[in-house]
Amino acid sequence: MIPSKESLRTELRAARRLRTPEARTTVAVAVAQRLLALPFLAAPRTVGVYLSVRAELPSGPLHEVLQAAGHTLAAPDVSPGGHMVFRTLDAPLGPGLLGIPNPTGREVVPDVLVVPALGWDAAGHRLGTGGGYYDRYLASFGGPVVGVGPEAEVVPWVPTEAHDLGVGWLVTEARTLQVRRPIRVGAAAWVREGKVFVARRPPHAARGGCWELPGGKIEPGESDAEGLARELGEELGIDAEVVGPLAHAIHAYPEVTVHLVGLVVRAQGDARPTEHDAVRWLGPDELHSVAWAAADVPLLPALEALLRA
Repeated sequence: MIPSKESLRTELRAARRLRTPEARTTVAVAVAQRLLALPFLAAPRTVGVYLSVRAELPSGPLHEVLQAAGHTLAAPDVSPGGHMVFRTLDAPLGPGLLGIPNPTGREVVPDVLVVPALGWDAAGHRLGTGGGYYDRYLASFGGPVVGVGPEAEVVPWVPTEAHDLGVGWLVTEARTLQVRRPIRVGAAAWVREGKVFVARRPPHAARGGCWELPGGKIEPGESDAEGLARELGEELGIDAEVVGPLAHAIHAYPEVTVHLVGLVVRAQGDARPTEHDAVRWLGPDELHSVAWAAADVPLLPALEALLRA
């Protein structure tokens, strides 16, 4: 149920191939206009950009808008062994690795980086193609880093490893998102007789009236399982045991970004809710009969699969 990097890459590459060149260009033009509105691009800077290949978001519209605003553009020059520097785009392009042309201008250190990816999540985690070139460069880069791509390539969650480095801003045709460190929150899929327990947030709470999988914030030093079991004891008065994973999802609310860790639990007895004003048990055909909190929505496919298993 929890995707691997490779399965996500396969899924996103397949979706890219279905988009027409015209659709990709339309998105790129909208992204370029949003990009130019970022505060650190108000005055001319040296901007590290990319040179698009295959079905990537076309880089041409981004280059045109940035150059028209007076910015100096530089693109990656990748050497065998994974070393990457940026060179200005004021000289002819030469042949490069992986079928990507290499710039031949002077070497520079950009003030701002605009980076592509196969996919993103709302915490700025980046799913690259697997070469690690940008991760190595970002490790020593100190300026703003902006991820660009279609809204369709923002996924619920990108699996990360210690060496993976994200971005500080994410720009799609639909939004400009300044990335915040997410709060890690456990969400319980408490299943009994083919139904899942859900709870409604009271009117005075944030997202009041929305339904959710019960749970709460994982505190420092707690494992996901420990934190969720504690929260369920406090919120519902049950002694829950975590028996497996469900799914992950990251959602950016206006005031907070939430990393929802869905876990399957089992528990005996009845809930005694202290923080919700209503509870229900829903079968797989009833999951869409309630108004869910936005962060929970990406968990529904995995939840439905669990209930139908």
